[in-house]
Amino acid sequence: MNRICQKNFLKFMMLLLFASLFFAVSGSIETYAMNPTIKINVDGKAVNPDVPPYVENQRTLVPARAIFEATKSKVDWDGKSGITITSSSSVIKLTIGKKAALVNGETKYMDVPAKVLNNRTFIPLRFVSEQLKYKVTWDQNSYTVLISSQAVAPPAASGEITSVSVIPAPNEKPNSIAVKITANLPLSNIKPINLKNPERWYVDFKNFKLSSAVIQNQNFNDSRFPLTHLHIAQPQSNTTRVTAIYSKSGLFESVLSADKKTCTFYISSNSSGSNQKPGDKPSNGSGNNNNPGTSNETNPNRTLNVPYNPMEDGKYVVMLDPGHGKDTPGKRSFDQSFFEYEFNRDMSKRIGNYLRAKGIQVKETVTTDLRDTPLSERVAISNKSDADLFVSIHSNAFGNTWNNARGWEIYCYKKNSHGGRLAKAIHDANIPEVGLLDRGIKETNSPGLYVIRNATKPAVLIEHGFFSNIEELKKLKDPAFRDKMARLDAKGICNFLGIAW
Repeated sequence: MNRICQKNFLKFMMLLLFASLFFAVSGSIETYAMNPTIKINVDGKAVNPDVPPYVENQRTLVPARAIFEATKSKVDWDGKSGITITSSSSVIKLTIGKKAALVNGETKYMDVPAKVLNNRTFIPLRFVSEQLKYKVTWDQNSYTVLISSQAVAPPAASGEITSVSVIPAPNEKPNSIAVKITANLPLSNIKPINLKNPERWYVDFKNFKLSSAVIQNQNFNDSRFPLTHLHIAQPQSNTTRVTAIYSKSGLFESVLSADKKTCTFYISSNSSGSNQKPGDKPSNGSGNNNNPGTSNETNPNRTLNVPYNPMEDGKYVVMLDPGHGKDTPGKRSFDQSFFEYEFNRDMSKRIGNYLRAKGIQVKETVTTDLRDTPLSERVAISNKSDADLFVSIHSNAFGNTWNNARGWEIYCYKKNSHGGRLAKAIHDANIPEVGLLDRGIKETNSPGLYVIRNATKPAVLIEHGFFSNIEELKKLKDPAFRDKMARLDAKGICNFLGIAW
């Protein structure tokens, strides 16, 4: 194209790149310098840092001290990897390279972490500004970020917590009581937080106000159970908080109803006499690491009668298992155009990318190793890790010739286990949108599949279709179809963890 067309094309592309509120430009400071400079304005006054903002993954990072001291916040750097930003309303602690941040003691996740570039510290502009209660807008005409110290009012609550009550637990949950919380709209993102002095946990139901009919202070006096008090309050106009206070160590699990309008916490005494606190992740069962998963009493993959709180350690961690190796016999299509190990690894990367975008940490049992990592080794890697759940990724085959076997299916240990809940969440996210025959959720009772039977955390195995079926093979080889399946798998995992999709 001629020089005039080139210039017009470049101008058009720049407008497209900056049309996003989050300033969708990628690259380093050096490459960004070739683009129009983003200006920053705080309460009507221009702020001119000595280095320009840096944009990554559609998020703008700015030099910390130059910007946030202009908002009358204090910025401290520990000389290693920690940054603390303090204002009259908030204390934010960031760590270089980590997406997890502490905001007034609560863990929150950013899309991109703080970075050190050219010996300068850069932090995410929008995340930090809004946690400091500042309003952030973008002026497209002048390429200016506008930061206003006017307090950002929380959005109005869309739902209502209509009742909170303590009721007897059903017969299948002996030595337990239940805290039943009901709303007029589906609940999501339920994350119990544990605190001490006194021992207690609380749950914030965001976007839900509290009905005036709910009794806000409820006492419970029964020596069989550790629960002594429920406190229900509305700390913000759009948030209801339920706090359970204990007289001694206790265990709990939460179950969401089919319509997601009722969340029930089943609470029981910690009869084992251990130091496990409410919401602690259970041990590996028998305590014998050489024989993982043999106990049905304490293994969260086995039964719903044990506590399962993936946020107990302040983070979500998913273990992905892209099984098989390049030379595994039979794990390839009859025309040698498809190898299952390559599909499994590619799907694991795609699912992992979707999960990381939601602030979830992702680990893999197999990385670049092309050997067929033994089943026992893959399970041991997961069992010894801090992962909250285990997802084994596969595609299917039948017979020694092309045939009509087809469809999508998922395996769990038992449907009434935490692994069963995980299987249902992934199944419901995929079916019918994935566009494959629904072969359903299948139990793998003993002897069952090794990786499911021996996992000590909620575990599933997904078969994403048949590469022995010519039509499904075409789909399994298609990058766009793989990405669709990965997105749906990740959505199901998020739904199981209570993370908004």
